[in-house]
Amino acid sequence: MSLILYPTRVGMDRENLALSTGQPMPKIAHVVVGSGMPHADPAAATALVNPRAESVQLAITRLSDTAIQINAGIDKAGCYTITEVGLMLADGTLYAYGPLMPPHGMHKGENIAIELPCVLSRAHLCDLEVDWSILDINELAHTVKELALDALLHDACQLLTCQLDPLEHALKHAWEYGAQHFEMELFSPRFTLRDSAPIAISGVVAGDDSLDLAEHTDTLTSGDYVIFNASHAEPVRILANLELGRRRVVNNLQYTYPNATLARSNWTFESCQNAVCPAGGLYFTRVLKLGTGLAPHRVYLRALTAAGAPELAWRDENGEYTHVPVIETRLVDSQWSDYIYAVPAHDRICLRVRTPVATRVHCLVACNTLVFSASGNCADCVTHSELDIQQHNLRTMDYFLAQI
Repeated sequence: MSLILYPTRVGMDRENLALSTGQPMPKIAHVVVGSGMPHADPAAATALVNPRAESVQLAITRLSDTAIQINAGIDKAGCYTITEVGLMLADGTLYAYGPLMPPHGMHKGENIAIELPCVLSRAHLCDLEVDWSILDINELAHTVKELALDALLHDACQLLTCQLDPLEHALKHAWEYGAQHFEMELFSPRFTLRDSAPIAISGVVAGDDSLDLAEHTDTLTSGDYVIFNASHAEPVRILANLELGRRRVVNNLQYTYPNATLARSNWTFESCQNAVCPAGGLYFTRVLKLGTGLAPHRVYLRALTAAGAPELAWRDENGEYTHVPVIETRLVDSQWSDYIYAVPAHDRICLRVRTPVATRVHCLVACNTLVFSASGNCADCVTHSELDIQQHNLRTMDYFLAQI
């Protein structure tokens, strides 16, 4: 669209002064855009009501004895509606001014640069004609798409969360109380086997048998963690609270850590995707509830085929870790394999995964094993009768139906 810039009275006064004294006119300095309520009388304007940006580049070309062309570029930073435009001289004089009255205001999106080709004609001092054009149409299309997606996802996320919350609760209820139990690490806040966020700690000295965790002592559960920084990493098992916000560890610490992180793992987690695991990296689960029974539990680890199987170990809630060999490997595709381990059936267990070489882990699934008799009845490893299993399933379905 075209915009008319009207010479201002102060601009004409400055020009008349130059003519009367014989001094040259100040050079054109820049174009200014603003978002204020435009002046009712453009000729009376001495400044923009609400200036937002100045041109970052200015190219001036003489077209004839009475006309010059001004190409001004407005930076892509900022998101606002342009309602006023001014042409400034080097001495700060507003030489020309033009309003963009509603509904003719122009919205400038974030990351969209605008070019203003202006023609200043000495033959017609009453106006300057300006044409607007977008510098980068691809950037404009991308920005429009992102704005649309943001708006869509904002509404969609609320709807999806409303629907997924009861489904998540019902699913976890079934996994915990159904005949077959599942525990899953999908590297998602909704489905994870880690029960505490990483904690920054400092002042750890080699040989210490406790950690000063201050305000975290009430929220950090006992169990196995990794303390690590860029130089060292080692497992620690944290026990009961001591005085003054300290937590005791089972074994004395090997290294000194001026600053470090305490977490269930020193892997790097890509949300809802994979874990990036360094050579020698460690991952500890919280206590898992898989039930007791006749058959061993199964643990499935999906990891990169090229790196081989991660090392798995287990312990009961009060015991020590025992290594578990891989009993089966299943090729998923050209990149991933499922590594399957058999863990002795105990109700409450903890798992430790170690990656001997750098790799990626896609997920970890632990479950108990159901054993079926020749009659087809379930003699499952959680020692429920067939009636118990039916009652569990009914309670699960009732819970699910009550949530939707």
